[in-house]
Amino acid sequence: MSFRRNWGSRRKPGGAGCGNPATSRARGEGGEPGGREGRGPRGACPRPALLSPLRPGHRHEGPGDAMTALAPAWRPTSTRLLPPLGLLLLLLPPLLSPSLLGTPSCSFPHNPISSNFRDKFNQLSDYLLRDYPVTLAANLQDEQFCRELWHLVLAQRWMERLKPVAGLRMQELLEAVNTEIHFVTFCVFQPLPSCLRFVQTNISHLLQDTVAQLEAMKRWITRGNFSQCLELRD
Repeated sequence: MSFRRNWGSRRKPGGAGCGNPATSRARGEGGEPGGREGRGPRGACPRPALLSPLRPGHRHEGPGDAMTALAPAWRPTSTRLLPPLGLLLLLLPPLLSPSLLGTPSCSFPHNPISSNFRDKFNQLSDYLLRDYPVTLAANLQDEQFCRELWHLVLAQRWMERLKPVAGLRMQELLEAVNTEIHFVTFCVFQPLPSCLRFVQTNISHLLQDTVAQLEAMKRWITRGNFSQCLELRD
């Protein structure tokens, strides 16, 4: 048995290109036996072969520097990355809520007005100065379904303005009254119209007006949707 050594195939150190030009010409275009076409210009580096991913029971043969396995490609359709159907069903109702669809809802399934709200207003009225100046809207539209709610919105804003300047006892009474009309903050109202006019009055008139609006709304507040009342109209 004899061994023939192809001395011309040895790469010269520091040489240009990726092989011996003479040997490459003898072996054909691209340096492969038989002169295979499509391997690039003469003397150019051959493209490294891509190895397929490792498979169970499969072993790559070759020198140590060529034993490279590609990582398996990520599959966007993998079921492990998809949320369960139950989670999608839980997320669907909030996405379809009226507030996200451009039509904010304003309704009260449970009556927020207590049965003894009059007592809280009477306690506040007996404690404060009845001639304390406040304002009431003078030119709100007299819409039967929205009028009461609009008056409560303005009254609740007055309660919030009075609390920071009141004493400790007065703050407690104002908070008790504010609790009865705080439900209006659950609806997203539009900014007040610029042409809305206010007239000055005393706080006793404001409290009497607020009690009258609560009395009117208490009977039917749970039976309607006030989404058409979110813009105060004058």
